[in-house]
Amino acid sequence: GLRSTLDAVKAHLLHERTSTFSETNPLDQYAMVWDFQGAGWSNLDWEAFHCTIHEGAHHYPNMGSQIYVLNVSPPVRWIWNAASRFMHPRIRRKCLLIPPAEVNACLQKVIPLESLPEKYGGTGAPWLGPQEA
Repeated sequence: GLRSTLDAVKAHLLHERTSTFSETNPLDQYAMVWDFQGAGWSNLDWEAFHCTIHEGAHHYPNMGSQIYVLNVSPPVRWIWNAASRFMHPRIRRKCLLIPPAEVNACLQKVIPLESLPEKYGGTGAPWLGPQEA
């Protein structure tokens, strides 16, 4: 689950650590990407969403640098904009809601093109789906 994944990320970052600070990731943080393509109110797992927020805040504080939420529909962005006024500024800064038309450009900014599948404008191999991973 989520905790196992974040523990593996933490172990990887510790393993890669050297006697000097990393110039690209000095705080040993991770970025999380959620793809909401095809998501709707009928198939949204609110329990998993709340669990993710709780785990990040209580067991992995300040490890997450950025959360990219891809393919977010206009109604969800509207709800986010209304609710975000009541959120901590750090949460608002860390969460980026990306509409479908901007997904490729966003991913091309944060992922090397050789690691990004052609589907997103890169030159890398396709990513495995949950069934194949």
